[in-house]
Amino acid sequence: MTKYNNIFWGLEAPFESIKSNKLRSFLTTLGVIFGVASVITMMAVGKGTQKEILEQIVVIGAKNIIIEPIEKNENQQNKKESDYNSASSNKLNLNDIASFKNIVHTISLISPYSSNLSDIIYEGRNTKGIIAGVNNDYFKIFNLSIKGKLFNKQHTTYANPVCLIAHELQKKLFYDRNPLGRYIKVNNIWYKIIGIVDNSNFNHVSDINIDFLKNKNTVYVPIKTYELRNNKNLLSFSDKSKKSKNETNKQLFFNKNHINKIFIQVNEINDLYFTSKLISRIINRKYNGKNFNIIVPLEILKQHEKTKRLFSIVLGIIAGISLLVGGIGIMNIMLASVYERINEIGIRMAVGANKIDIISQFVIEATLICSVGGITGIILGVIMAKSITFFTGITTVITLYSIIISFSISILVGIFFGYSPAKKAAKQNPVLSLRHE
Repeated sequence: MTKYNNIFWGLEAPFESIKSNKLRSFLTTLGVIFGVASVITMMAVGKGTQKEILEQIVVIGAKNIIIEPIEKNENQQNKKESDYNSASSNKLNLNDIASFKNIVHTISLISPYSSNLSDIIYEGRNTKGIIAGVNNDYFKIFNLSIKGKLFNKQHTTYANPVCLIAHELQKKLFYDRNPLGRYIKVNNIWYKIIGIVDNSNFNHVSDINIDFLKNKNTVYVPIKTYELRNNKNLLSFSDKSKKSKNETNKQLFFNKNHINKIFIQVNEINDLYFTSKLISRIINRKYNGKNFNIIVPLEILKQHEKTKRLFSIVLGIIAGISLLVGGIGIMNIMLASVYERINEIGIRMAVGANKIDIISQFVIEATLICSVGGITGIILGVIMAKSITFFTGITTVITLYSIIISFSISILVGIFFGYSPAKKAAKQNPVLSLRHE
């Protein structure tokens, strides 16, 4: 019977001690609360970063390269107008596509990309959007789902006025109706819709500042169709410069093949570095200087991942310090509790409690305090993680695993920092303890 009384007392006494010292117990748990909250937040940011990076890699492509000219300011552009070769020195053209295909054998897909802002009209409904000239490789490079048809040989050879429209644009102009086979008006030119492009996955991309990802109202046309019917450069000769007819023809020759970007997909991820360096050499040799950005999205995403990982490390350090401070606080309070309850310890030993019973009582008390701190810390951590997402836009993901880990840490802190005071309590001499006032 004595054995069962000791077990019951060992479980009841910690609760009574915590209940009689509520404020002290709460203040003791603050370090644990903030430590556990930091652990939850750190793991949520880490998991969110991993999820975000994976989503963006799926969208942009782990094997993709983007080439675009460096934008020049107005003074630089005016300075170049007198020299046609220089004027086109930072402009990509369709001949570059053929050159890259022939020279760089690690390329599996390649697409030009030219675009401008346009008015898009269907049956009186008008919206702003982008008309983009591409080839069929573009849709494969970005793994875009197509409902309907892609461009066929006749479309691309004869610059037919056909198009594919983005799913977002379909919802704006056609609502629930099927747009396939219908015509839309873009910059006063009618285009037959042959397909719908689901580019909604571009919404997941936030870490890379690429303009073609920003506008979801896109009309895709064959690149030759774009050059013939929508290229503003082709239609805007420089009247103010009053060039001769021969000069104007030269300007037309240079402008008609200009493209904004080139998208490339390599055979394997390991080919990224070699391919980007080789393309850089080809461009520098052809255009006499570094007038182009060669963007490897995977590398940019890795840099963003490092930045966010650093944030997680800082949170981890804060969590470690908070838990250490909390643990030391637990130890101090438990030592004070041992001193205050020496007489109680003597009575328990006198009625048959052994050292294990005494140690269990104080370890359970420390663990209970830390458990309360752990639960409170988990709630605070969830609130902190949601607040980070709300105020900064950083993705956070809270998992059951992170909650279990955080709560387990709080329990371990209680056991580790509660054991030393418990051991000290168990070493008390029963006779001297009973005499203690």
